[in-house]
Amino acid sequence: ALAGGATLLVNAMPTNSIVYLILQFDLTGLPEHLWSCLPRYAEALNKFGTATADYATLATRIGASTGGLAAGTAFYTPVEQPNRLLPVLIVSLKTLDERVTPALDLLEDLLFSLNPRDSARMRDVLTQARAENRTEMVQNGALTVRLQAGRRLNTLGHLGHVTGGLPQLALTEAWLADFDRGNREVAEAIEAIRGFLLNRRRVTASVTASPAAVEAIRARLDAWLGRMADTPVTPGETGFTPSAPGVEGLAAALQIAHCAMVMPAPHLSHPDEPLLAVGAHLVSMDYLLPEIRFKGNAYGAGFSHQSLAGAFVLSSFRDPRLTETLDVFRRVADHVRQAPWSQGDIDRGIIGVAKRDEKPLRPAEATGVALFHHMIGERFDRRCRRRRRLLEATPDTVRHALLQALEAGLPHAAVCVMSSRARLEQACRSLGDLTIEDVLK
Repeated sequence: ALAGGATLLVNAMPTNSIVYLILQFDLTGLPEHLWSCLPRYAEALNKFGTATADYATLATRIGASTGGLAAGTAFYTPVEQPNRLLPVLIVSLKTLDERVTPALDLLEDLLFSLNPRDSARMRDVLTQARAENRTEMVQNGALTVRLQAGRRLNTLGHLGHVTGGLPQLALTEAWLADFDRGNREVAEAIEAIRGFLLNRRRVTASVTASPAAVEAIRARLDAWLGRMADTPVTPGETGFTPSAPGVEGLAAALQIAHCAMVMPAPHLSHPDEPLLAVGAHLVSMDYLLPEIRFKGNAYGAGFSHQSLAGAFVLSSFRDPRLTETLDVFRRVADHVRQAPWSQGDIDRGIIGVAKRDEKPLRPAEATGVALFHHMIGERFDRRCRRRRRLLEATPDTVRHALLQALEAGLPHAAVCVMSSRARLEQACRSLGDLTIEDVLK
């Protein structure tokens, strides 16, 4: 335990004198208008200066004292509480034992005195963000359509879309179109997020390093926590409003398509979750891959059960077909109903799931996995129970669990496809009620 009851997880692994540190900040209760600005705060840690040094000086210090500093957001739920949101901002740092003190000095300056009030630098940063969004929303269209389709499902889907989907492109366009307003809004938002995060009750840390480095980090964290506020963490508004799913088209300069279908599914806490994981693996390998990849010549396709988000996701990317792929998605329950699964097939699925769960971890991964398990409440005894349930899977139990979940979810499925406007308009004839929006306005 650290000052004020904060937790420091220490992972005992050899690291060859490398230090891995992750700080996690609980975002519960973040004011609604700041959610969309989280990516700007995350990138500001690497792109702005502080109260005492400009960006160029900070960039030199980052290069001299670390092997990388990164920040980002994630949205989860606890393993036994499907309706409780766990939003976090994660700051990760890698350095050497001999550089741990200057690396912590650097991180302290960024956390406590980040200065986003450099207007010239702000223009450059927003211009870079807009260029990246314009490119990534189309080039990584498979992610864009998944976020777009999932935004109405639940709070996790909504926040994923707000912080990583098309709203980010619209915001950067608007901020640069009226830069004086944008400069002011983004700077104020970064400062507000910084003030919100500096609360000792929001902090959890995970470290994998030598004992000496761990003690140096422990002492520094105690000092930082002593400078932070000590206020209760209470839920707030996220802006999520449930709405009916639909079929959406995103028009872009593409000759191919990216397709996604997202629907409600049982949460990780459901006793059938291990069976659904096996079923999803088999559907991906034995149905979507042959139908969409091999027969349809798409670059890839998959079916995943996102258990913490409570969602099934069917997707294809760089797909020459559109309506045919959506037909394959819609027939997934029929495939499950008729699939001639043997116990050998189920065992193959069990192996596919188990190897994801228990893969060897390097120190950097272990630092994050330990923090993740701690955050969501994933204890070893629960993992053992899940493993036993996984090993007990049979064709009948997997089919029953997956079919039941699909029949409940398909009527509420949302669909989003990205392709050229001409192809989307042509698809309207068979898809019917398809709304089309341009990605780049």
